[in-house]
Amino acid sequence: MFNSIFSRRFWPALAVMAGLEIWSFLGSLWPAANTAGFVFVGLVTLTLSFKNPRYGLAVAAGELLIGSFGRLFAYDAGGVNLSVRMLIWLIIMAVWLAATARRLIKGEPLAEILRLPYGPYLYTLVGLVILGLVIGYGRGHSLANIFFDFNNWLYLTLCLPLADAFRTRKDRDWLKPVIAAGLVWLAVKTLLLLYIFSHNIFGLTFYHWVRDTGVGEVTTMASGFVRIFLQSQIFTLAGVLLALFYLTRVNGRERLWLWMLTSGGLAVILISMSRSLWLGLTVGIMVAAGNAFKKSWRNGLRWLGWGALAAIMAAAFLTAIVKFPWPAPGASGQSWDILNERSQLNEAAAASRWNLLPKLWQAVAREPLWGQGFGATVIYESNDPRVRERATNGVYETYAFEWGWLDLWLKIGLAGVLTYLALIFILIRNAIKTGRAETAAALLGLIAVNFFTPYLNHPLGLGLLMWVIISTDIKYPAETSSA
Repeated sequence: MFNSIFSRRFWPALAVMAGLEIWSFLGSLWPAANTAGFVFVGLVTLTLSFKNPRYGLAVAAGELLIGSFGRLFAYDAGGVNLSVRMLIWLIIMAVWLAATARRLIKGEPLAEILRLPYGPYLYTLVGLVILGLVIGYGRGHSLANIFFDFNNWLYLTLCLPLADAFRTRKDRDWLKPVIAAGLVWLAVKTLLLLYIFSHNIFGLTFYHWVRDTGVGEVTTMASGFVRIFLQSQIFTLAGVLLALFYLTRVNGRERLWLWMLTSGGLAVILISMSRSLWLGLTVGIMVAAGNAFKKSWRNGLRWLGWGALAAIMAAAFLTAIVKFPWPAPGASGQSWDILNERSQLNEAAAASRWNLLPKLWQAVAREPLWGQGFGATVIYESNDPRVRERATNGVYETYAFEWGWLDLWLKIGLAGVLTYLALIFILIRNAIKTGRAETAAALLGLIAVNFFTPYLNHPLGLGLLMWVIISTDIKYPAETSSA
């Protein structure tokens, strides 16, 4: 298992990701470095995509794993801020469209070119998304709101080049070292940021970089602990759930390495202080536990033992980082204060969500079947300090909502939500059918996370979903390669 994942592609990928993050940080200090990084990533993506579409898609996967909102580099073109994620997407789709045009000229049927795994579900979902765009425009919603509400869905078009480039198991195995490198670097970055901010090492400089690039959120909690939440940690959740399933399937050195990786991933999810990720982890652990005990009680108890040790190691790891004596640490609370503080339902973020819920339900109820389209807004009272700075009464109007499934329902209607769920449950069924219960657990975890944090209408959730789509497609042969 580790020989295929930590192959010779793993270390260069890890080094490139770390190097680009350092470059991005320097770009936050010197705008010329940011522009140079933007151009560099674009040229590399274009060159690699022409050489082999898989290489360009590997760049897209790596950026998604570490980039959160996709703005590690950005360029202001005539007042339009173009993120590096948008640039990568544009290049990959342009190269794919050029290749598609050549295939059409050679006489290949368009139906064959557009053939996708789970095509009926995907194309129905796309049709309902387009309908949401039309409804939003027809209802006179702000064009800016419509665009920024809808544009994330464009990322789903990467399914077409993905399905072309990764048709077989051998093709997909080629990408696994890049994914593993992204997960490892994501964990390293989270823990480095925890050390930096808990010890106030150039904290303000790093804070501006994290905030301005959209890499994540850094918040000092009342307990004294620092919250390091990176939106890309949704992939850490998926990686931890996969690792938990394999803990009792491997032995010796492989199990030790897997246990250490699991501990690191659990530490990342804990310090994210994301209740949504904690919920997704809980759902996934329940599935993993059921799978372990299904084989035998002995196997289940052994799985519980390794999992408990990983959790203890994660807590010890975080405590060691936060309390490391040099330089003098700033956190003064006890480790369990994190759990206590984030469990408070009257905490600002949680209270804002509960204030939004009845207003959002009312908006959904007005057009339950087809939705109100993209750009639909709701007015509610927010307790977010940033909102209170602008409006002392906290009254806030927005088109973006934390309640992910209700957001989808409002924009693309019940028809869209049911189509989306049908696709996901078909993926879960095929994952189980092909012996990938860990993939099913990750999808169930994603469903749970999306209740409170919207991922399934964002490139992060869509990217994870697209990978599962090509990984669980059971119509393609497993032994031959399309390369």
